[in-house]
Amino acid sequence: MYKILTHLFRSLFPQLDHIIKKVDELEHKIFKGKQEELVSEISLYRREAIDFKRIVGPNIKILEEIKENPSEFFGEDIAPYFHELHTVNSRLISLIESQTETLLVLHETNESILSNKLSNIMKILTMFSVIVFPLTLFASIWGMNVENMPLVGHQQDFWVLIGMMGIGTFLMLMIFKM
Repeated sequence: MYKILTHLFRSLFPQLDHIIKKVDELEHKIFKGKQEELVSEISLYRREAIDFKRIVGPNIKILEEIKENPSEFFGEDIAPYFHELHTVNSRLISLIESQTETLLVLHETNESILSNKLSNIMKILTMFSVIVFPLTLFASIWGMNVENMPLVGHQQDFWVLIGMMGIGTFLMLMIFKM
């Protein structure tokens, strides 16, 4: 039984190494500007790490029980073997918990970067709407079909309206710049 369990636990290390390698790759990718793609990758490897922990985790209690009371199950001479199995399983759990925490931090970092990008996009769109607002306002007012519209029919009416639009835009930019 010891050999079977030893082989089983040792066969889990390549899977764990795969997860560790992927986490390292994600750490290097996170600041290279492809955060949208990383959302699904991080989620995938978080799920893998959690599944791995779910598989390995329950073994620790069983091995602790056998390690503490070996005579109850197998005999005193087998205790060192189960102590070793307990140590290997504890190491697996420790490593996977470390990777799970790293993936959580990577997820939070990625979300923060995406949030910052979204904030910058919203700032640009807000500035655009601020620039367009006075232009739209002046165009709407002087586009009405009413009699006795100020400046209409004046020799320089077009340029006066363009100047008013420019001044309005400039004032809006200055107000929001502060």
